[in-house]
Amino acid sequence: MKRNICLLFLLLLLTGCYSKNTISEVEDNYNHSFYKVYEPYKSQAKNNYATNRLFNRYDLREVEMGLMRISTNYFVPTKYYYQAGQYLTKDVLDTLLSSSKLNKVDTELDYQPRYISYLHEQNYLNINGELKGISIALILNPYQSYTDVNNKVKQVIVSEDELITFGQVKAKELLAYIRDELKLKDLEIVIGLYIQQSTNSMIPGSYVYETFTREQTITKFNKLDEQYYLLTSTDLKTVDINTYDAVNQFKNKIQALDNVISTIGRGLYINKQLQELSIDVSVNYMSIGEVNSLAQIIAQEILTLFNDHIIIEVTIRTDNKIEAIISKDDNQDKCKIFFIN
Repeated sequence: MKRNICLLFLLLLLTGCYSKNTISEVEDNYNHSFYKVYEPYKSQAKNNYATNRLFNRYDLREVEMGLMRISTNYFVPTKYYYQAGQYLTKDVLDTLLSSSKLNKVDTELDYQPRYISYLHEQNYLNINGELKGISIALILNPYQSYTDVNNKVKQVIVSEDELITFGQVKAKELLAYIRDELKLKDLEIVIGLYIQQSTNSMIPGSYVYETFTREQTITKFNKLDEQYYLLTSTDLKTVDINTYDAVNQFKNKIQALDNVISTIGRGLYINKQLQELSIDVSVNYMSIGEVNSLAQIIAQEILTLFNDHIIIEVTIRTDNKIEAIISKDDNQDKCKIFFIN
């Protein structure tokens, strides 16, 4: 369950590798727990459809990364290649997400809810480029907004239990559509149920159930225990005091430096165990040398304060521009530093 930062940034970044004593060049080295992309790369069939449906940027990332993480349980990364989804085109999504298909709700409410906000597709190919499996995220939205008879905008928050029940029923309908309408009858298919967060949330939502099938029907959904925490929240303090203290030490050390504005972090817990930390460090304008120095200080603090067995990614930003990324894979005792050209 390792991230391959090289895969995402190799063509865009000037790279360096920092350990406690040395700096050396990063190798193009794919680990065996994540996917290689099948070449030539094909972009998503639906282009930027997701950005009109998921308004929280943290959801945009986690929907994709989380589905890939689930997929590793069924499509082994050493045998399969990743390809962006090619079958859920904009026209197909418009049909599936309409109120006459997956968003059809039999209700006496005074508004028409849209419980399913989006569908995200990933394809998995063998070494010869033959499609062998599809993973699809079914994204459920608990935040239902509507305009009442007095022309006032109101919001209803739907319970998680109600959303899950709805999502499981619709996952079966989605599978039938894939088998019958898209003519993908013999493929292995993974469907994950994801509950998205509110627009202004600082953390993403999470996957709550997943299912795998080779058949025409779904017989079982597997419950997932995944939860994101804001790293300085009192909720995290209750769950994991050691990480809470380490994050605050990191935050105090980094924010004491010149030009650092803020430090915001998120932690992913799977089965009650911390798996990943992602931290955004916002800074005023810095020269290349200053960014380099800050990145090396951050790398040192990561190795000093945090457990070796977790994935850590720290992003240095000025306004909306990424200046550098510091990453550490699980079971690693060094950090990789990537500088944006």
